[in-house]
Amino acid sequence: MDTMGISDLFSRNLNRAKRGAVKELIFEGGYELYSASWRMGKLLPISETNIFERDWDVLVILDGCRVDLMEEVEDEYEFIDSVGEITSTGSMSLEWMEKTFSTAPDEELASTAYITANLFSKYACDESMFSRLDEVWKHGWDDELNTIPARPVTDSAIDIMRSESPERMIIHYMQPHHPFIGETESLSSFNPDPFGRDNDGVSESLTVWDTLRRGEVSQEMAWQAYKQNLRYVLEDVSLLRENIAADKLVITADHGNAIGEWGIYDHPIGFPHPAVKNVPWVETTAVDKGTHSPSITQQNESGAIDERLSALGYK
Repeated sequence: MDTMGISDLFSRNLNRAKRGAVKELIFEGGYELYSASWRMGKLLPISETNIFERDWDVLVILDGCRVDLMEEVEDEYEFIDSVGEITSTGSMSLEWMEKTFSTAPDEELASTAYITANLFSKYACDESMFSRLDEVWKHGWDDELNTIPARPVTDSAIDIMRSESPERMIIHYMQPHHPFIGETESLSSFNPDPFGRDNDGVSESLTVWDTLRRGEVSQEMAWQAYKQNLRYVLEDVSLLRENIAADKLVITADHGNAIGEWGIYDHPIGFPHPAVKNVPWVETTAVDKGTHSPSITQQNESGAIDERLSALGYK
């Protein structure tokens, strides 16, 4: 495949279509196109925006949030006036962290608190980089949900903002990235468990995007559950805005998520499609009205990180 040209790729997939090899065309052809596009992206780099090039006091990262997903719910939240977009530095979280933090000015990182539910901070971040690093996944992991709920992240951010008053803060939620822990009535007919394993729960670990690719759930069902997971986390963002102070609070994402674009589902590293690379940029404010008292439970890291990453779809 490394030596296959675009014309060869077209001919190969045309032959697949002629012989009716639909699954082969969708899956293998899609991944071949992804591979070709990834190499093309290396030759023709996409213009990316590092978040430290923008103006903000508090930056809320919604993990895996598409621009069009945010646009569909913007009228439901008074703090979303309009949804802009930027092109992310990565198409998956570790790539985003490494490219964002490695190129940010040291003095800006040093004045920034990073509150994160994303486990990849273990590999990309160090306490010495930031004024404060709180890896919420170490003390906020929920074994039943197999993810980090929004509230421990919100509570940590409020507590640190009130007690330490960092100059800037990045708050990295795990949602709307699967597993979908919001209301998922739209998936009731498929009835997956909250983190996407099949109905037997033993044969293999699947994400909702795996089941969508396999045709076991409709795109409409998956999209509605995805949107509910966004609503779930935005409710906590609303609570956050009432309990921290920020002249400019920005809501964005580390990457988006593919739902069949170029035959790809989820958000593989180096994937250049706009559905994954383009992310929302929503500007608002925050005022601490003291409506919430955070509950902080510190505990030692437990559980194998590989198992937790697998539960989040990183096999």
